Amino acid sequence: MIDIQAKQKNIASYVGRLLRDSFGRGPQAAYMTLGETHAIIFLRKLWRRICLPNFQGQR
Repeated sequence: MIDIQAKQKNIASYVGRLLRDSFGRGPQAAYMTLGETHAIIFLRKLWRRICLPNFQGQR
């Protein structure tokens, strides 16, 4: 069980780093959970940090 949680944490960290490297900013936090047939990655405050500053200048 601990090994699975460590892998989930590593994958979530990698996704957060990948987004930060691609967009210059990443999520505030990234969490991952695995089901039997799916994987879900939760990205906290990604939209607000990346997209909203760009749209606010266009108003």
